[in-house]
Amino acid sequence: SNLTFISELDDNGTLTDFMDDYSCFSGGNFLLGCKRLDMPALCDLGVAAADGCHQTYNTTLTGLGSLYWGWYDELTNSQPADSDRDVDAASRRWAEEYGYFIEYGDEEWASFPETIESLFYAYRITGDQRWADYVWDVFLAINSTARNDVAFATVNNVNMPFGGSQSDSLDS
Repeated sequence: SNLTFISELDDNGTLTDFMDDYSCFSGGNFLLGCKRLDMPALCDLGVAAADGCHQTYNTTLTGLGSLYWGWYDELTNSQPADSDRDVDAASRRWAEEYGYFIEYGDEEWASFPETIESLFYAYRITGDQRWADYVWDVFLAINSTARNDVAFATVNNVNMPFGGSQSDSLDS
């Protein structure tokens, strides 16, 4: 209940309890809007959204966030039915501890910049050192998990030691 995530809509326009790493740009956008439009409520929302995305990084074994995650409805403690989703008991235990779960098959980290951008904007706009510390932690995680002899690569599982394995690609 203390995390802020941005829900997505399914193909039928129904709100779901899933978010992807691309959507983590929203924290930074809200913070920029707050400063440009002088709307403090947008700052609060931007900080909360950036904090939610940071949670998906700092709670994994590698310190890197997954491509996609979900959470359980706080009121019903249920996950909306979706035949494309495989939510198992291990996911439910993870969600009880960390507030979100990573669905099987979505454990990869592919160097999308959106979370880092929001953390950077949070630091520049609030001046709070914790945001710079968060970015440094992610930098160290990238360097220790995604680096290889050639450059950097996609990490296949953020919850396995050293990312499990790397793919021969890097999207961003």
